[in-house]
Amino acid sequence: MGSQDEQDESIPYSRRDLYEMLLRKQAEFDNARKRMDREKQESRQRLWMDLLQRFLPILDNFDRALSEPSAGSDEPFHRGVALTVQQMKDLLFREGLEEIQATGERFDPHLHEAVETLVVDGLEEGLVLEDLRKGYRFQGQLLRPTLVRVSAKGSDRREGEA
Repeated sequence: MGSQDEQDESIPYSRRDLYEMLLRKQAEFDNARKRMDREKQESRQRLWMDLLQRFLPILDNFDRALSEPSAGSDEPFHRGVALTVQQMKDLLFREGLEEIQATGERFDPHLHEAVETLVVDGLEEGLVLEDLRKGYRFQGQLLRPTLVRVSAKGSDRREGEA
């Protein structure tokens, strides 16, 4: 058998080198795990946002239908549909959906999409007069901007008018 010194020379790495390599590998593993968790969360959020973007027009149609006065004696049916829509909204709000409040607020191009400007005496420029379509955020990210009418300065002439 060889001496202790001969055995140490046959090992290419010292204990310290091996320990440092182990620490680096552990850090790389932790970073990879954190990156995978973050990517998984981002993927889940993208899936939710895609589903919600396809679902919002349906919710808009329900809201429009419920805003019309009920014609006839189907009041129990109307109430049942209204309760069902409210349950759907409650579920979505618990998951992170938020309505963007716009009427009476300052116009914000990051949250609102102006489709019309109107001159209104006594109002300052840039106030949202009316929501034409609700806007939403999902978990803090803009899902859909609110379509709005905004107050403007000047004459009430529209393009194309003489």
